[in-house]
Amino acid sequence: MRVIELSNHPETLLEEERTRRLEAEREAGTAYEQAVLKYGTDIQKLRETRDRAHEQHRWRAWLLSAFLIWLEQVSGRPRKPPASALSDREERLIAGMEAEEALALSLCEEFDDEWALFRGYRNRAGEIDQLLLGPAGLMAIEVKHRNATVRVKGDHWGFDRYDNYGNLVKQGMISDARGRSPARQLREPTAELEDFLTDQYVGTTVDAVVLLSHPHARLATCEDATVAIAFNADQIVERVKLRDPYLERGRQGKIEELIVHHHESNEERLRQRAQRSPQR
Repeated sequence: MRVIELSNHPETLLEEERTRRLEAEREAGTAYEQAVLKYGTDIQKLRETRDRAHEQHRWRAWLLSAFLIWLEQVSGRPRKPPASALSDREERLIAGMEAEEALALSLCEEFDDEWALFRGYRNRAGEIDQLLLGPAGLMAIEVKHRNATVRVKGDHWGFDRYDNYGNLVKQGMISDARGRSPARQLREPTAELEDFLTDQYVGTTVDAVVLLSHPHARLATCEDATVAIAFNADQIVERVKLRDPYLERGRQGKIEELIVHHHESNEERLRQRAQRSPQR
């Protein structure tokens, strides 16, 4: 199977998060160095005060200074900040990237060069993690790597999280930064892609699948789901193989060219918008 890397948004987010963490680590290190300098200065001043009191036989002042030196050494010594570990967001991004990579490898093992896998396709409505194109059509796949029990009702996705003893510890909604559930997050860019291909006279429906890739992910309830839901790569492969081939080679090649073109034109639009933003 041919893999076409269009963009790697998770890697960009990971690099941004890593940069923020390292910057915070540098700031903490600078603050520690300043605190050490101040601590040394304060101790030196106290020692000078103690020594003067000793020379002048002012024993109460000498005793007070000695006590303050001891107190400063016991409780005032700056503590070196611990070495930074990966943030929770970094760990989530890495886990998601590994899940996407595992899916891509599984698909590569199953499909030959008649098939193409697009990674990181984006249009005005959002990003699609992976697009699988072949004789049996076009499939859009959104990968969600969450250790949770999922509740689905239409476009609304919620989650329950349990501890090791089976006690419910957290509930909430699954959504992106724009408040979209995984279903909407996938369906909106999928619908735009379908409209674009139709306008180019090579219209085809796109099969939308959300992959819950975490090994402990479960589906508690599912009512009126607007996308298909899978839990492993085998289920996606089986879904593809159940479809009869209907795209002839020429039409498939045209769709492949259009997907790349559509992605690149939208990326250029985003770059131009980013360049204009600081001038506003």
